[in-house]
Amino acid sequence: MWPVLVIAVIALAVWQKDNIKQVLGVSMTTKELIQAYYPLTVQHGTAYGVEPSLLLAVIKQESDGNAKAQGPTGDYGLMQITQPALTDYNTATNNHLFLSDMLKPENNIKVGAWYLSLMFRNTGNWRQAVRAYNAGLSRVQTKLNAGVSYADSVFNHENTIKNEMWSV
Repeated sequence: MWPVLVIAVIALAVWQKDNIKQVLGVSMTTKELIQAYYPLTVQHGTAYGVEPSLLLAVIKQESDGNAKAQGPTGDYGLMQITQPALTDYNTATNNHLFLSDMLKPENNIKVGAWYLSLMFRNTGNWRQAVRAYNAGLSRVQTKLNAGVSYADSVFNHENTIKNEMWSV
């Protein structure tokens, strides 16, 4: 049974021209992550005013490119979307997405880009926005160190991604 299933998954990946790691929902290298998700980060980053490289960096930090990632606190997908963030998105955009929809890269990146943009509008700079994306807006506004190491990691990933983009 297992060999047939593995062959079917590989055939599906080849047929859809997807990266096999994307289909299986496992971690990706930076180059694979760029190849798999750059078009969606351009589309949704442009729509919400977020650099594609920053969206890719958040994806790298949050899920390492695993579209099926589920965190222990109910975070879903590439950008680890939470129910409160999804509720805010649905209310603001008159959508009706569910957490299970966050396992689809298209939906996850769209909601993540919207939410990161919202954090930027509330904080006025990208470093604070990334901190708020991770730690929550109220914690960033009241606690000096909330989300600092997370933001450092994301911006380090962004630098690596920008360097890798030249070689993709």
